Amino acid sequence: MNYGYERRIGPYLINGFDTENQTLYEFYYFHGHDCERTQNVTNQKWLASREKRYKDTINKLDFLKSQKYQLKHGLSFNRKYPKTVSQAQIIDAIVDETLFGCEEIDIEVPLSWDEVQYEPETNLPPYRCFEEMSLIFCTTKVPFDCIGEHMQNHAKEHGLSQKPRKLLVGKPNTFLATPLVKWYIEHGLKVTVVHRVVEFAKLACFTDFGKQVTTARRQGDVDLSLEILATINKLIGNSAFGGTIINLEQYLNIRYCKGRKQACMTVNNPRFRQLCNLSDDVYETEFSKSNITVNLPIQLGYMILNYAKLSFLKFYYDCLLKYVDRRNF
Repeated sequence: MNYGYERRIGPYLINGFDTENQTLYEFYYFHGHDCERTQNVTNQKWLASREKRYKDTINKLDFLKSQKYQLKHGLSFNRKYPKTVSQAQIIDAIVDETLFGCEEIDIEVPLSWDEVQYEPETNLPPYRCFEEMSLIFCTTKVPFDCIGEHMQNHAKEHGLSQKPRKLLVGKPNTFLATPLVKWYIEHGLKVTVVHRVVEFAKLACFTDFGKQVTTARRQGDVDLSLEILATINKLIGNSAFGGTIINLEQYLNIRYCKGRKQACMTVNNPRFRQLCNLSDDVYETEFSKSNITVNLPIQLGYMILNYAKLSFLKFYYDCLLKYVDRRNF
């Protein structure tokens, strides 16, 4: 799974090596180790190959364990996975934190607290409780036909654009991290459908980098002479985060051509997107890329956004509403 970047330990190549903690990481991706999908296989050649792979794996593990390093590997031979997992089991695993990752779910505010297992400490009904601060929201393009009749008439009357606009709206079906889903469930929201689950290993990466940025920003708040250092670290932190969630599919190739005839020929390219006339005889053309290499760790930026949203909701619902009267803010 990590071809070209493995680390050699003795006669074996391993997937990852943490030099600071002297830890080896190895992931085995094949069936055959008491897997349910292969229990009924009768092909002798395949069974012999499976037995050889199993022995090779055991020998490799034994060798790595005999070295001075710590070893973390991604396959437990004795673990038995159930054929199916119920939605209730998934929700319980999220709440008790035995499942870490992200889920695509349908989630909503219940009509009554009787519909959910966890009820927040409030005398208000669900919709009144959450009406001032939406819990489930996202930024998406909203078509003109989806807005209300009043706003449609307003846009037509004042000659406003009827193209789709990016708006912050509520969204019942969404992809969320387990810490955020746990908070939602414990505050009375109702998960109606779990579409899919992606499980992650819960490891903290770039811990030192995060501490460096936050420490510098706090020092700038206390000591004005360090304000410039705090500002620089803010930019470094934001750029590092933003660089993990860049949409590489939106980038285009820009070309320039001279003459109307050549410009017309470029339009026939199947990757053509847009043409702009810069002068009487010069044109700028935009083409989609023929190859896109998606090589960014988007899971990092995704989890950062989810944790930021979680902190935002905790401050409002677990701090302001708990210690400050609603009439005072």
